[in-house]
Amino acid sequence: MSSVFFADHPLVSIFFSEPGVLMFGVLMVLFGIAITLLFMIRGNVESISWFATSLTLLCFVLIGIVSLDLFGGSGSVSTFDSQWGASSMFSTHRWLLIQVPILLLGTSSLITWVYGKELVSSHSKEYLFIVRSSVFLSFLTILLIGIESLI
Repeated sequence: MSSVFFADHPLVSIFFSEPGVLMFGVLMVLFGIAITLLFMIRGNVESISWFATSLTLLCFVLIGIVSLDLFGGSGSVSTFDSQWGASSMFSTHRWLLIQVPILLLGTSSLITWVYGKELVSSHSKEYLFIVRSSVFLSFLTILLIGIESLI
């Protein structure tokens, strides 16, 4: 065994050579957890704290992906003509798209942490609808960014 975590295997070496790909995989796993817990909220009120934690972790992973792209830790979103071409980078549509899930998941996380177990009561149906729609819109936006990166 010459390398750590069998990194000589081509599939595994892709994940360790590109931290952005690894972060995207973690993001998809966390979205799977969050969407599963979202369906469990009505039946099991105790799952709300786990759901709020998964939303918070999703926000942190998204911020980590943005910082990786910003500081050049992985393949950059845009190519720079100069060292500080940040204004051209921030004007691309991918940067505008990545802001949507960060804002929606941050808002959903805040609503979920503030309301807690009252999120499933009858007076907060609108807030639960907002949280659900925000998670699904964020997931669709991340899928759109991922599919667009493959093209």
